[in-house]
Amino acid sequence: GVYTQRYNAFGVLQWTNVYVNTTYFFLTRNTAASAVFDPFGNIYFSGTLGLNNSVLSDEFVVKINSAGNMVWDELYDNPSNTEDHSVDLLIDNSGNTYNIGYTGRFFYKPINTTIVKYSSAGLMQWEGLFDSPGNKQDEGIQLAIEGSSSIYSFGTTTNQGTDQDI
Repeated sequence: GVYTQRYNAFGVLQWTNVYVNTTYFFLTRNTAASAVFDPFGNIYFSGTLGLNNSVLSDEFVVKINSAGNMVWDELYDNPSNTEDHSVDLLIDNSGNTYNIGYTGRFFYKPINTTIVKYSSAGLMQWEGLFDSPGNKQDEGIQLAIEGSSSIYSFGTTTNQGTDQDI
């Protein structure tokens, strides 16, 4: 599982929330990637649930209210049903969630960047996949928002061999 804890200004633990997805409760690799707050005091965190180098790895996003109770959780499995890994999370002023990561098989490259938008209620709105020309290895790393309309993704793409371009 993945946990979230809240401490007050004096270091006293206020609550703990342990997230265990019932679909992947038996898997050994559950990692947190990113956490952000929305304008309403809710905390969101993302990560990866699954086994190392397995198609059983999916991205997750969880929304927890200020009292430490889970509001919703969502899993993302890309259309190719290969590995999925969450890296960064962004919340806009309306409470929509954007999750960036990468998908693919490490042993059967390529890897592609994924961006998934969820509504404030946790419903998937759209997904974006980036596969660079030449079907190279692409890893989404970070998101940024401009005003209330444009989302920017940043990452690396591997060029022939071991060179990486930003």
